[in-house]
Amino acid sequence: MQARVNAYAKINLFLDILGKRDDGYHEVSMIMQTIKLADYLALEEYEENILLCSHQFLPVNDSNLALKALLLMQEIFPQIPKVKILLEKHIPIAAGLAGGSADAAAVIAGLNELFLLKQSPAQLAQIGARLGSDIPFCLLGGTALAEGRGEKMTTLPDLPHFYLVLVKPKIGLSTAGVYKSLVPADYATHPDSAKYIAAIQRGDTSYITSNLYNTLEKSAFRLQPQVGEIKNEFKRLGANYTLMSGSGSTIFSLFEDKTAAWDFYNKIKPICKSAYFSETISSDIFAERVSLI
Repeated sequence: MQARVNAYAKINLFLDILGKRDDGYHEVSMIMQTIKLADYLALEEYEENILLCSHQFLPVNDSNLALKALLLMQEIFPQIPKVKILLEKHIPIAAGLAGGSADAAAVIAGLNELFLLKQSPAQLAQIGARLGSDIPFCLLGGTALAEGRGEKMTTLPDLPHFYLVLVKPKIGLSTAGVYKSLVPADYATHPDSAKYIAAIQRGDTSYITSNLYNTLEKSAFRLQPQVGEIKNEFKRLGANYTLMSGSGSTIFSLFEDKTAAWDFYNKIKPICKSAYFSETISSDIFAERVSLI
């Protein structure tokens, strides 16, 4: 038997840095959303633990989060045998879309179904938090508020449906580098996350699109001005609701109308080759991401 899993990417609609913690991490308040752009994984029992990947430059040793997730699950659940992981990569790397975290979450969720571990999503999220701050969200999906260093999750009502156009610049940004480059002035003021959450709860698309926010843009644009230039290009071409996702370097824009989104995609694609068309997905669709064959 084989488990096939859709490893969905995420975007940040709202990302505020509240301050630096004693443990060296930053305290964050983030509103995250699952999108349809995904990697695809297949897991099955095998004679050895092995990861095979369609992306030739992605490491397939235990530095890869997908393989780390397998090894951690085997440590916690000794009944899990050796497993082969096939990874078909579509989410761009070093993009702020949680591609590696999504793959790790897919391994954890797939193993849970394949070997009848009967762990709840919340239990799996606790396991995922041992590997990375974005993995709990990638196990819970939908729309959620992330706090602490990103691992404390509160599920929110599903976001109203949006279409997205995303561009991943040729240059990447390291999460550690972006956070390291933050200065206190970057997060001296704070927008009201409670108002954003209330807008999601009442389905206020106007407020949601008009109040996208990411503190990390300041640091990221200093490190790589090209990323800021792409955001400006989005706006020049008429995409008003635009933001950098996570620690970058992906820039995305939200659209309520599919035709408008496709029109913008066709405008930006000749300028930025790594452009993607996607859409938000609901928690119900996310819940069906694992199938057994």
